Amino acid sequence: FGKTKVEGSADVLANWEKIKATEKDIQKREDTSILAGIPESLPPLLKAYRIQAKVAHVGFDWEQGNVLPLQEKVKEELQEVSDALSLKESQERVEEEIGDLFFAVVNLSRHVGVNPDVALQRANKKFEFRFRQVENMVHEAGKEWNDYNLEELDRFWREVKGSNSATDKNKEASDSSLL
Repeated sequence: FGKTKVEGSADVLANWEKIKATEKDIQKREDTSILAGIPESLPPLLKAYRIQAKVAHVGFDWEQGNVLPLQEKVKEELQEVSDALSLKESQERVEEEIGDLFFAVVNLSRHVGVNPDVALQRANKKFEFRFRQVENMVHEAGKEWNDYNLEELDRFWREVKGSNSATDKNKEASDSSLL
């Protein structure tokens, strides 16, 4: 740490914190954006949530308590994905539109008080739970996956989904690892 004298780990830690604080002060002077300080390393879903929360603090947000415009925004973004796909736009353009759709869905989730990361984690678990049941159905029939067409597999899926909708809700509610 240059010419700084330290005597033990407590001094090293204190000095380190001073250095980091100075660096942050310099960064703050360089970047005065409301969005400054949001770590680049955040997972994209969480980063979208944090960006939206930060800009909401200065009034750049949808009206609270009225989710209809947010639902319309999600529909608009989904339509833009459909348009990009139907026009056979570049992969980069499709990716941009799908990103906009994700961003709009995160905004909707924030407005209704749903943590999008938790919601997606629950959706993943629910899909995995159901898919494993479809796997069991395929195995119990004594056939291979390629013996089925998509319509037949979808029939299994609908059967599992119908029989497990209440079970899924009870399972998810009791799964404390998601909370």
